[in-house]
Amino acid sequence: MRRRWPLLVPALLLCALVALATVAFDAATESSVFTTTDPFTFTHTPSGTPRGVLVFIAHNTNSTDLINGTVSADGVSLTRVATNGRACDTAGEQGCTYSYFVGAGVPNEALTISIDHTASTADKIATAITFTGDDDLEVVASCKVENNVANPQCAVDCGSRTCQRSCAIFSGLAAVSSLTPVNLGTVVSDHTALAGNSNVVRVDRETGTSSGSLTVGYTSANDDVGMTCVGVSEVLPPAAAPKRPPVQWGLK
Repeated sequence: MRRRWPLLVPALLLCALVALATVAFDAATESSVFTTTDPFTFTHTPSGTPRGVLVFIAHNTNSTDLINGTVSADGVSLTRVATNGRACDTAGEQGCTYSYFVGAGVPNEALTISIDHTASTADKIATAITFTGDDDLEVVASCKVENNVANPQCAVDCGSRTCQRSCAIFSGLAAVSSLTPVNLGTVVSDHTALAGNSNVVRVDRETGTSSGSLTVGYTSANDDVGMTCVGVSEVLPPAAAPKRPPVQWGLK
């Protein structure tokens, strides 16, 4: 009888690698409000050894893309999250949120966060979040909600990957307390009354980590919304091709 290479072993090893992912929230810093200073910079100090940096940015007054340059951490460029990295309310009390991320080459020091933007009268504010991990990090899932809606929520589906989810929301509501987080157990930052309108911005995160699909967001009354949410996980190592046993002639 012919010997068969057990395909189950590589699959079990891959599952073990997924389960051992150790991405974790490290620290967060909220900037001051900025309008015309370009580029705008502020300092974020990690608590541990940072593997990834997530920067949320929000502004009010209009739905134009005002973050049209480089966002960086100590000279390391961040990339806007694909598809869902910009969420805007385009009518009524207009405003946007943005999400930028880098998961490799982050300096282990106090980080100067630099944001190139269009100088305007719109109030802008940013929150920088660092993550720790055993390897490089990446955004594995994201979602967004835009325009007038009650209870803005969406699903961040990380599949089999263990990830840490965070959301930033611009809201036309007048108080941060009018937004009750859903599956986001820890407040990261909040800011009330951006100039020009009674708008609020807040950032919240999942308290721990989890896999699968998780609906995140807020319960609230119907109002203007621009919300972007992301899930960050460790980069998986490339799967090694299984080694075949040597051919043994004469065996049946």
